[in-house]
Amino acid sequence: MADKYPKQKFHATEAPRTVNSAREEEQLGPGWSDEYVYQAYPKTVYYLHGANKTVRNAEEHAALGDGWFESPTAAEDAESRLLESMSVRELLSYSNQTLMA
Repeated sequence: MADKYPKQKFHATEAPRTVNSAREEEQLGPGWSDEYVYQAYPKTVYYLHGANKTVRNAEEHAALGDGWFESPTAAEDAESRLLESMSVRELLSYSNQTLMA
């Protein structure tokens, strides 16, 4: 069966590309596949009180420090646990900081 073009090609560390011919496909070099290849980045990570950021790689992700989560639900759950553990004074201070951010 002949390959049909255009078609998408996938790589573990490169963005997907569309090729329009066998020649273009060959020029991509090794590591490209017709099958989808999962990429961990870029991705959006989530912080307390709804903040989020898109990181392009593991270095950017690590530079954010602790307290960033893989889903909004995980961030909401962490914030709920934090709020439940706070005294009234801490809650007021946290609320003021959140409103000023």
